[in-house]
Amino acid sequence: MQKNTLNLLQGHGIIFDQHRCHVNELDYEEFESTLTALLKSWEMDNAMYSVCDLNHKCFLYTCPMLKNLFGSPIQVDWCPSNKNGFYGSIHPCDLAFVLDTEIMVYEFLHTLPLYEKLNYKLMYEFRLVGAENILYRIINQLKVLEYNKYGNSWLLLVKATWCPEC
Repeated sequence: MQKNTLNLLQGHGIIFDQHRCHVNELDYEEFESTLTALLKSWEMDNAMYSVCDLNHKCFLYTCPMLKNLFGSPIQVDWCPSNKNGFYGSIHPCDLAFVLDTEIMVYEFLHTLPLYEKLNYKLMYEFRLVGAENILYRIINQLKVLEYNKYGNSWLLLVKATWCPEC
C-alpha cells in the first residue's frame, strides 16, 4: 500500500526536527579543513555533492553544478514541504518514495551501534524536474560523514549523479 505523501512529509519533519546533535563551533572549524580536502577530490568527479548539517537543519555545502540542472541557482532548503526547495523539484510521483526511504534509513541507522553505522550508505533513484521542465533521472547516495561525540549523525554526505530521461 502506498503511503500518503502528506503523512510522510509530517513524519519526515518530526524525525528531523527532533534529531539532536551535540556539536560546537570547534567541531565546525575542524570540519572546515576536511571540507577543503573533500572539495579538491570532488573536482574530478562528474557528480553533485552536498553536505547536510543535521544540527542546523541546512546544507553546509551545495555543489555549483546544481545550476546546470535548474538553469539558475535554486534555494536548497532543508524542509521537504517547501515547494521552492530541492524536495519541491522531485517529480510528484516520486516524492513519497524519497521521503519514505529517508525515514526508513534514519530509523534503521538509529538502531545501530556507531561502529556499524559506518558500514552503510543509502542509494536510491528518483526523477527531478529541472530547467525548462526537463526530467532528470537522479541516482542519489547518502552516507553519514560525521557523528557527534554521542554517536548521533551530524553531517551527511549526499552524492548525486544524473542524466536526462529518454
